[in-house]
Amino acid sequence: MRARKTLSSWLVNKYLLIIRNEENFAEKTTLSFTYAKVILLAVTIFVILMLLSLFLVKTLLAQWFDPRHAQIESNKRLMALQVKVDSLALEVDQKDRFIVNFQRVLSGDTAQVYEAYDDVSTGEALSNNNVDVTRLSPVDSQFRQEFEQTDLSLLRFTSGGYGDLQEIFFFSPLDGYVSAAYNVREGHFGIDIVAKKNEPVKCVADGTVIMASWTQDSGYVLAVQHG
Repeated sequence: MRARKTLSSWLVNKYLLIIRNEENFAEKTTLSFTYAKVILLAVTIFVILMLLSLFLVKTLLAQWFDPRHAQIESNKRLMALQVKVDSLALEVDQKDRFIVNFQRVLSGDTAQVYEAYDDVSTGEALSNNNVDVTRLSPVDSQFRQEFEQTDLSLLRFTSGGYGDLQEIFFFSPLDGYVSAAYNVREGHFGIDIVAKKNEPVKCVADGTVIMASWTQDSGYVLAVQHG
C-alpha cells in the first residue's frame, strides 16, 4: 500500500529536470527544483508584473489614453505661473513704495511716509532667549564689550515694575522711512531709519546714551539705556 503524501512533503520534495539532445540524447542542462520554489517564483513574477502595470497606468499609459492628463498638467502649470505672478506683483509693489518713500524723504516730506513691508509694522514675536550671540555684527559685539566694562552693567533691571510703562507716551523717535526693521533671524538687532539731514532724534523716556557713533557698516548708531 502506497504511503499517502502530505502537503508539506509535496512542496519540499525535490525533482530533477534534465534537458537532452533529441538526436544523441546528450545531456545539456540539469535543473533541480521543488514545488515550493516554483510557487514562490510564480508569485514573485506576478507581483512584479502587477506593480509594473500600476506604474505604467499612472505614467505612460495615462499620457497616451487618459484625456484628462493634459488638462491636469495644464492646470498645474497655470497654478505655478499664478504663484510666480503674485510674488512678482508683490515685489513690484514693495519696490514702488520704497521709491516713493525715498522721494518723500529727499524732498523733506516725512509726515506721510508709510512702511514698504507689512512685517515691519506687525513685527516678529521672537524671544530674546532665541538670539544667537555668535551672529551679532561687529558693531553690536563692540557695543556689548564696551557696555560690560562700564558701571551700568551692574544694574539690575528686573527689579522695575511693568506699571512704569503705563505712564510713558510712545512716539516715533525720528521722522523718516524705516529701511530695515528689527529682525533676529537675519541678525539685524536694530532699526534703520532714513531721514533728512540734521533731523533731531528724540527719546521716548529718560535714559543714558551709552553709544553714539558712526560706522562704515551700519552708518550712524545710537543706543540709549533706559531704567
